[in-house]
Amino acid sequence: MASEIPNQEILAKWQISAYPHYERGPLWYILAGLVGGSLLVAAFATYNLLLAALVVMVGVVLVIQGGTHPPQIDVEVGTLGIRRGSHFYSYKSIDRFWIVYDPPIKSLHLILPRSLFSIVHIPIDGENPTELRDILKKSIREDAEKDTEPVLDSISRILKI
Repeated sequence: MASEIPNQEILAKWQISAYPHYERGPLWYILAGLVGGSLLVAAFATYNLLLAALVVMVGVVLVIQGGTHPPQIDVEVGTLGIRRGSHFYSYKSIDRFWIVYDPPIKSLHLILPRSLFSIVHIPIDGENPTELRDILKKSIREDAEKDTEPVLDSISRILKI
């Protein structure tokens, strides 16, 4: 990932939410409150104030995040790399990619071996996955064995977090 985004010819461009936004109903908040409350009781019973503080902070963040909609950011696939918002991933820094197209799940996954976050997930909602694959295969190796989303992505989608 480079700090400067080079000028490049854009081959594909679309917009995505900066982070996933899930509609959470009253039942979700009741269950989350029960889990959080149980964790708070356990934290106080074991005199674990750090856990109690963490549970309260996570609860506040989830409530605040649930009431706001994420901003839209641009994704550009170009001749030199992929830009996702303010982050640029040069093709040299990407080891391989795979595309998950199993509606409603439609996403591009990049493997960045020398990065803190080694898997980058980019939604491709309205994009043609075949055209995107053809563009990327010219510059990056495709991981043909992978066709599913990472487990943590599945868990966060199911739990709406």
